[in-house]
Amino acid sequence: MESPTPPRDHLIDAARILSVLAVVVYHCLFFEVSLVGGELVVTRWIPGGGLLVAGWFVMLLPVFFVAGGFAHATASPPSSATSPPSSATPPTTPTRGAGLAHHLARRGRRLAGPLALFVTALAAVSTVAAWLPGTPPEIPYPGTTGLGWLELATTVSRDYADFLWFITVYLVLVMLAPLMVRAHDRWGLRALAALAVAAAVADWLAVDVDPRFRAANWVLVWLLCHQFGVAYQRGWFRRGPGWVPWVTLTTAAAGVVVLVTVAGYPLSPIANYYPPTLAIALLALAQASVLGLLHRAGVMRDVAPRTARRFGILGAHLVTVYLWQAACIILAILGLTSVARLLPALAPYAVSRVAVVVASFAVIVAVVPWIARVERRLMPEGAARSARFGVAGFALLLAGTALLWQNGAVVHPERPWSTAGVLLVWTAAVIRHGQTRTRSIQE
Repeated sequence: MESPTPPRDHLIDAARILSVLAVVVYHCLFFEVSLVGGELVVTRWIPGGGLLVAGWFVMLLPVFFVAGGFAHATASPPSSATSPPSSATPPTTPTRGAGLAHHLARRGRRLAGPLALFVTALAAVSTVAAWLPGTPPEIPYPGTTGLGWLELATTVSRDYADFLWFITVYLVLVMLAPLMVRAHDRWGLRALAALAVAAAVADWLAVDVDPRFRAANWVLVWLLCHQFGVAYQRGWFRRGPGWVPWVTLTTAAAGVVVLVTVAGYPLSPIANYYPPTLAIALLALAQASVLGLLHRAGVMRDVAPRTARRFGILGAHLVTVYLWQAACIILAILGLTSVARLLPALAPYAVSRVAVVVASFAVIVAVVPWIARVERRLMPEGAARSARFGVAGFALLLAGTALLWQNGAVVHPERPWSTAGVLLVWTAAVIRHGQTRTRSIQE
């Protein structure tokens, strides 16, 4: 029997929501839109100067993984309410047999429906385009001039599927979460330090040996951010001497400055997060410290029931918002472009950055609830029929998402890896749909 659901931490919920909304705003600004001679022109936005420094204050993505660590730790209470458990009394985390299978199946179920629908839509558009005969027309998308249909579909599909890095990393963290919660409860600061040292070594090797070493930080850095969330849930930052979160905040901020100004890390926060560097982990530490300070100040300790319900609704739609944000932004830009063409005097305002952001969020609010309804129909409620099916479905979902992230979603004999990615996600969805029952996994 599962333990009762603990009360929601509204501050963490708000942080998760703000982190995703900040990502959406950034993607709204990712391209500069203009009309030249009545034709739509799209160019990549490259911020510079003071905007790069300001970017560190609005780069909220790390706090999403902090919130993920908080959630996983909340579901895995330590054996003692006042101290970390000893090796003789391991924490009650779902790490063996049916417990781990239930953990993976439950987390996978929440993503299988949204991913299946998203991948199906992307694969349908990409694949149809890839099989078209003749020469494609010029489109207002950077880097696609002169490409044939297959190359064009592959390029655009791969760029679009790049959003899936987030889902891939999150699935890896979900898989490792029970182990990492236990590691924190047993080793505490030593577990955090080990991850930080490993991430720093990966950064060093990427610069002095081979850039490919930095790929290790797709796991190491985001896992370290996740561990800050585990520590936060266990009471770090929130309890104890009031000077502690101030010290960690100051130390983390100083660390980012040293890495950028002395160690040669990029000034741009965007350049530091894809793949992530140790600087992003320090940013997560600063954000966890800020959350601790807000918690101590009583911010959002009590919220009205209506506000709590709204947080719940927004939180339930975050994955859908993330996956479909680009499509909504594209629809918004096309609509604004039509207005600009009909009313040329309004063109400078219709395709301005502010207009793109406002219109994109309007489309998201209008479209996402309908998409979410379809997602819920794709994935019925209930646990997997057996532990094996739950774990197998999760593994296929992770493998397929990773392949799609790297290769796009074109189904074509000349694109075997993207084809395999689509098929794996579909297979995971079929397994999850066909092997569902309403009672829990039995050991």
